[in-house]
Amino acid sequence: MLLVPLIIFAIVNILGCLERPDLPEGSKVTAKQTPKTPKGEERSREVEGNVSVVDVSGVDVSEACSIKLSSDKRIAKPTAEIMVPSITVGRLNVTIDPRIELLSAVQLLSDYFGITEYDFSYKKDVLRYFSDYKSHEAVKIFKEMSDGGFNYDAPPHAMLHLSDPPLLEIETEYCNYVIHRANGKEKLDEFVNALRNFSLQTNFGDFYSQHLPFYNDSLRNVCSELGEIDVVGELEEYYGMEKRSYTLILAPLFHRGGYGPRIENNDGVDVYCIIGPLKVKNDKPDFGSKQRLRTLLWHEFGHSFINPLTEKHKKEVSEYSDRFSYVKDRIPKAYNNWETYVNELFIRAVVIRLTDIHVGEKAAKHLLEYEKSKGFVQIDEIIEKLREYEENRDKYKNFDDFYPELIRTFASFTG
Repeated sequence: MLLVPLIIFAIVNILGCLERPDLPEGSKVTAKQTPKTPKGEERSREVEGNVSVVDVSGVDVSEACSIKLSSDKRIAKPTAEIMVPSITVGRLNVTIDPRIELLSAVQLLSDYFGITEYDFSYKKDVLRYFSDYKSHEAVKIFKEMSDGGFNYDAPPHAMLHLSDPPLLEIETEYCNYVIHRANGKEKLDEFVNALRNFSLQTNFGDFYSQHLPFYNDSLRNVCSELGEIDVVGELEEYYGMEKRSYTLILAPLFHRGGYGPRIENNDGVDVYCIIGPLKVKNDKPDFGSKQRLRTLLWHEFGHSFINPLTEKHKKEVSEYSDRFSYVKDRIPKAYNNWETYVNELFIRAVVIRLTDIHVGEKAAKHLLEYEKSKGFVQIDEIIEKLREYEENRDKYKNFDDFYPELIRTFASFTG
């Protein structure tokens, strides 16, 4: 009898893969499960083709069963680790990450400002399923931390350092940026411990598994929209640099727009683009058109190319920090310091150049006017300087070689 829940789970996952939009040729649909082995190693199974397959070998099936009290109050229980659906198109991996969905649930319960404004069935499901836990310690701690500066990109960035729920073990040590935004590692550990308890007490894995058809549908819609465009190739060709992996995370409960965190490992850098829906269509999150997705990927992945260079040349960048007074009252409040502004300015200028190169001049001009309307009034000079980089790639092998020249553009900036 204990095998029944797993058989049902497999059937639900298979049904979720049927009747989908056509995917780009060469796409790979993947179901990943990482149950703990006795040695603590991770195991995963990737299946090419049209259907995600559940690998239950080696899993203690007694741990996969849902246990509920007769009053329907959920209780903490041992839980098999979560199946994570993903689609790989070229070198781009597209997924809905259980770590981000767990965070989103807590953010929604805390009335966090970064949650999507749109109402749709999935959001209502989250509220209904987790409503009894609005006073949970994880919700209280997050609200306190977000009010203190642990907001915007910092929370999802922190989650990417962890393993999947319910364990939420540190897989890669927290970077200094995340620790600083959390006001110290002790506070971050306190939040993660509470989040782990939240995951167990609510049986978050059950909720995530129940919504696999919804996740699969969202993934296929986005991959179908992207088609066969090679965002990774376009970025690496322009910057002249490579990263280890590229992952687009769809976050149905996040606000429109996105974040671009990176996780540095001994053998390379894994880069991420986390985006929320642009709108809701037929009760489902709509993450935008091909060009909107392409632009967001260029922008958010761009942070993993530009931000490290700004850190590398921090001294030179800081020499022009007085220029921030010219723009700080014009740009969005999230960009509240000179280095952040520099990163945004450079990335937005590069995206305009990529748009001109790969889409067309008209689209690039439209984007330029949009960026100026957002307060980036000095972007013309940066764009002109980037043309110099493009025309002299024999001299500048990559963006790192050219970055000092780009910084010097600030010498001519005036209010």
